[in-house]
Amino acid sequence: MPSVGHVVQPNDEILPLIYASEEVKAHIQKFVPHPGTDPRWDALKHDLAAVEAELGIRVAPAFSDHVNDQQPPWTDITFFRLYLDHPTKALPYIDPATPPYILFDTIKGNLYQGEEVNEPLWDVLSSIIPFYQQYGVDGARIDMGHALPTDLTKLIVERAKAIDPYFSFVAEETVKEKSTSIKQDGYDMMIGNGFYALPRYLEGQTKEYYFGYKDNVIPVFANIETHDTKRAANREYGGKDYAKALTFLNYFMPNGVPFINSGQELLEIQPMNLGVDCGLEEQFVLPESDPFHGHLALFDTYQFHYLNPEAVSFIDQLEQVAAIRFAYPGLFQAKHAQFIEYEDVIGFSYQDGDHRIEIVANLSTYHSSTVAPVDVIFSSQEYDLTLRPMEVKIIRF
Repeated sequence: MPSVGHVVQPNDEILPLIYASEEVKAHIQKFVPHPGTDPRWDALKHDLAAVEAELGIRVAPAFSDHVNDQQPPWTDITFFRLYLDHPTKALPYIDPATPPYILFDTIKGNLYQGEEVNEPLWDVLSSIIPFYQQYGVDGARIDMGHALPTDLTKLIVERAKAIDPYFSFVAEETVKEKSTSIKQDGYDMMIGNGFYALPRYLEGQTKEYYFGYKDNVIPVFANIETHDTKRAANREYGGKDYAKALTFLNYFMPNGVPFINSGQELLEIQPMNLGVDCGLEEQFVLPESDPFHGHLALFDTYQFHYLNPEAVSFIDQLEQVAAIRFAYPGLFQAKHAQFIEYEDVIGFSYQDGDHRIEIVANLSTYHSSTVAPVDVIFSSQEYDLTLRPMEVKIIRF
C-alpha cells in the first residue's frame, strides 16, 4: 500500500484505506470458519500436515503489525484472536459474519479492541509466566507485548508479581515518552531505541541517548543492536571498532541495563532479521563463500562464527569490564552519575564517598585525546594516558 508510506503503524486515518485495498480483501477471503463440524476433523486435528492435505486449509502465518513492513511472514508462528468479535473500529469496513482473520488492527490489541474478550485465551496467556516461575525464572520480555490490550497486560503482570513481587518485566517499547504509561502497566524496564540512536554518532544521537535516560522513570536497555536490526559491527560509522567501544560504554550507561545481542560478542556482521533499520542488502553481507551467506538466523539455518579471531580479545575485555562493574556494588547508579563530554570524548563519572570511577571513550575515527594522569584500570587498546580513536578507558581516582 504505497499510498500510506513505508513501515507505518495502523491508525484510524488509514484504516479505511487498509480495508479498501484489493490485496487486503483477497487476504481476508482466505480465512475460513473453524473446521470443527467436518467429520474428518477429530481424526486429523493433531496433524497439521494432514489437515492441509485433506481439508485444504492451514494455520495462517503471523506478520509484522506495521503496514508495508519489508519483513517476510513469520511462518513459524500465528496470532490468536484476543477478542471473539472483530475490532469495533473495523466494523464499518467488514461483514460481522466474516470468519476470524489476521490483520494489522486485529494484531494491535492495544489500539483496536472488540467487545467480547476471549477469556479462555487470556487465562492461558496470563498463566504462562507463573508456570515458568516455579523453575526460577525471575524476569521476561513479552514479545509483541506492546500490541496487547492494557487489561491483558495488567493481568499478566499481576499474576506473575503475586508469586514474586520482584519479577521484572521488560517492555518491548522504543519510545521514551511512553515510559510513564508502561510503568503504570507494570513494566520494570524498557528496550528503548538505543539500537537506532547509538550508531548515529555524527547526527548527535549517541550522546542524546546516553545522556537522556538518567532520570527516566524506568531503566532502559543499553544496546547497540537487537535480533531485528542491522549488526553493530557492520555499521557505516566506525565499524567493528565503534561497535566494541559502545558495547563497553553500555556497561555503565546511567539508568541503563547492559544488553548484548547473541553474536554481538563475536562481531557478527549479518543480521538475524531485516525488521528494523535494516536494508535488504544486509542479508548478503557475508562473503559468498560463507555457507551462511544470505541466511537470516530468525528464519534460516545459521551458525555463529565462533572461530572469528577478532572476537577472542573482545570477549576477554568484556569479562574485564563486567568484573569492574561488579567490583563496586552500588556505585554505578544513576544518582551517582555525571556526564563527561569534550572534543569527541564522551563518558560517565561515578562518585560515591571515596569511590570515583570514570569511563571515557574517544569516538573520533581519526584523532587522539588524553585522559587525566590517574590509575587506568581498563583500556581497550593501551594502558597509558593517550585516548586513541575508538578507545575506551576506565580510570580510578
